[in-house]
Amino acid sequence: MAVSGEADGRAIAGEEEAGEEGRAGGGGVIGGGEEQSVSHFAIVHKVFDLNYVSKLLCEITDHHKRLDAIKAIVYEAQVRVDDPIYGCCGRILTLQEQLRSLQEQVQYQQQLVATRQLPVTRDFLSLLDKDLSSSSDNPPSLK
Repeated sequence: MAVSGEADGRAIAGEEEAGEEGRAGGGGVIGGGEEQSVSHFAIVHKVFDLNYVSKLLCEITDHHKRLDAIKAIVYEAQVRVDDPIYGCCGRILTLQEQLRSLQEQVQYQQQLVATRQLPVTRDFLSLLDKDLSSSSDNPPSLK
């Protein structure tokens, strides 16, 4: 893959040197067609130097690792547009805070159950199962 702007565009859009075989999900690395690939390219172009991205991607020989790298670069660019100061670190810190809070809530509820201050009934257990199944179906999304 050359270092030209055209090659950079193909790399971010998910194409390989051979052409269309490199497309994943019907267009673009993350799927969604050509419009999404163009928007991904524009975001990466806005945040990163395309020559650097192209050189970085050229060093990755495995096709699947290259696709993963492209997804990571696009995600990082999107996050840096949303949060130019902290980027992915800000997202990670937010998720860590949410995890810590949820762990504290679980610990508190376990203590209530252990001291029998909270009666455990079938209704409570079914509500808990329903809550857990709905949260696994719809995990929290990252912007």
